[in-house]
Amino acid sequence: MNENRIGINVDDLRLPAKDGIRVAAELGCGAIELPVAFGETAPNQLSASGRRHLSRFVSGFGLRLPALSADVPGLRLTDPKNVAERIDRTCQVIELAADMKVPVVTAAAGAICHPEVAPFRRSRPTPCAKSELSPTPDGSNTPFDQATMPRGTSTPQCNP
Repeated sequence: MNENRIGINVDDLRLPAKDGIRVAAELGCGAIELPVAFGETAPNQLSASGRRHLSRFVSGFGLRLPALSADVPGLRLTDPKNVAERIDRTCQVIELAADMKVPVVTAAAGAICHPEVAPFRRSRPTPCAKSELSPTPDGSNTPFDQATMPRGTSTPQCNP
């Protein structure tokens, strides 16, 4: 196993999952964060044997898989129109992580204040979504890390 402690989110390579895993190994990374909310690595696309194959594929390149990303595009968990579906999708990713023995699931919360959700006011769905996701519904105790938008983004300032 590669002892390098530097990892990469495979999504940042903008390649199909298996190609991204291969490139991460070629770059000398020791670990990867694998996006699994959509596409070929989504929970509904991986059977039990597919999940085992994916784990073996990653370890076959000497990579560790310490995190799965449940990140969804757009307003993420702050979109009141889609929050229920996104919570369900995130719960499926948490269950996938438990099946694959991946210790952490990450996701960006989205802009806490977004003009399409609640102009210049704090959006309520994110705290609601987080309470739905913790503790984990399957009892797996898989940590769920929810990141907010970084400072310096074009998101308007929120008024309390």
